[in-house]
Amino acid sequence: AVQGLAGHAAPDPGPPPSMGKQMAQLVIIPAVIAIVAIGLFWIFGSIAATPDSLDDQLRRLKQPSGYGGDLMAGAQDPRYKDRCQAAFQIAAIIERLVTEANDPKLSEAERAKKVQKLRELSDELVVVLEKGVLPHEHDLQHFMVRAIGRLAQPGGFEPIMARSQSPNLQVRAGVLLAIMGWADSDIETARAALPVLVDLLKDPHEQVRTLAAAGLWAIATPDDRHVIPPLKEAMASIGVDPNSRLYQSSVSHAAIALAALGDEQGATHVVEVLLNREALARQRADMTGQSDATMNKNEQDHLIASVLHYVKTMEDPRIWMRIEQLSKSDSSLDIRKAALQLLAERK
Repeated sequence: AVQGLAGHAAPDPGPPPSMGKQMAQLVIIPAVIAIVAIGLFWIFGSIAATPDSLDDQLRRLKQPSGYGGDLMAGAQDPRYKDRCQAAFQIAAIIERLVTEANDPKLSEAERAKKVQKLRELSDELVVVLEKGVLPHEHDLQHFMVRAIGRLAQPGGFEPIMARSQSPNLQVRAGVLLAIMGWADSDIETARAALPVLVDLLKDPHEQVRTLAAAGLWAIATPDDRHVIPPLKEAMASIGVDPNSRLYQSSVSHAAIALAALGDEQGATHVVEVLLNREALARQRADMTGQSDATMNKNEQDHLIASVLHYVKTMEDPRIWMRIEQLSKSDSSLDIRKAALQLLAERK
């Protein structure tokens, strides 16, 4: 227009762009840009999500905790949370390392090399636990004793046992889980913890009692007659713990441990309650005791499946008769399959 005012003819605008060119400008090109952006986002996301190596996690674990985990209103210093996360990740890595070290396809030299790596890692974790973790850093202690217990290497058992009387619930629970993890690799050493397990059966907290009873199922033998009376005492517990949780799970686990040790009272409870849907239908579903609601079918299925995991060490014929009944007529297909598998393994 300006050129026209100056006496020059306005330039010819030319023909309108083709439909294909318009589509490219309006749809295809923006779509390509979006696809490229999504691809870059996925690549960077994958890089960010790649787990750190064991050395990286150990470096994080060894850093200072800052102000720790006991700040106002339950807050935690991010550095302390980072250390706890590192300890958790190390425990996951350890599971893979232990599996690799037990691979039957390995040569003796390869196995020895992997076992040596486990031993060095255990030594390193013990040093951090003993010198780099403060008494009030309870979450960190919980994860670390579990990691050391899963490694089950010389020099690691004593630091675990030293924390069995911790005033903190989570630390005591971690010790019990560490003992059971140790038993998976070295049950003879784990059996030295029998007095600790018996003592923690009297713990006021339901979680600790349950783990102690489960630990006795794992490492006690019928010759350990001294564990029978405390297990019966735990089985007879009633009421709630300091966190208002019913003594229900610990009663069940005490009965399971007793049945595995050949005790008639424990076997009777397993048959008449834990593997009996009519009895379970009368059991409370709310472990806090705040509701009178009883177990529904799904909750019964879950409990029966859990009990079936333990019965492989039981010899009472009544239990195996019940399992045979479950294999034929239980309302859950999964329970019937599990019962059939147990019967096949027993044969």
